[in-house]
Amino acid sequence: DLLKSTADLLPLIAQLSADKEFAAIIPICARTGSGVDDLVNELSRAMPERAHLYPHDQITDRPERFFASEIIREKTLRFLGDELPYRTTVLIDDFKDEDNLTSILATIWVERDSQKSIVIGKDGELLKRISTEARQDLEQLLQRRVFLRVWVKTRRGWTDSAEAMQPLGLGD
Repeated sequence: DLLKSTADLLPLIAQLSADKEFAAIIPICARTGSGVDDLVNELSRAMPERAHLYPHDQITDRPERFFASEIIREKTLRFLGDELPYRTTVLIDDFKDEDNLTSILATIWVERDSQKSIVIGKDGELLKRISTEARQDLEQLLQRRVFLRVWVKTRRGWTDSAEAMQPLGLGD
């Protein structure tokens, strides 16, 4: 999209072709969408045909508790911005389905007590905001009511030690 004309594209394609052998080089334009159909057709031709690896109605191979953890972590990172290093993790301690309610107990792990107080926020307001928005997203994902309790705990050096990561479910 930064090129002035398609004529400027030809030397670039020639250089790419000389540098490496490609099955195809397909120019596309994000602004107009030209070339996208050609790209899709080329990808379809290159894809091997074989039996489906998963049932037709299965959208993922990850369990619901994985998504619960990721949603809570996303809210934590979004609300904290640059205040907290990306050295947090969320562990789902308990996940129970009862009737039309899912109860989730989660822990946000940080490395230092100072990080813990940042995540909790003044009078617990930030943790409440994180938990509330995570619960709303989880209810939408799971299509049922969610009771969510989130704790913040400190485990010093957990990101630097495989031994410390194992109890968090992150080690080998």
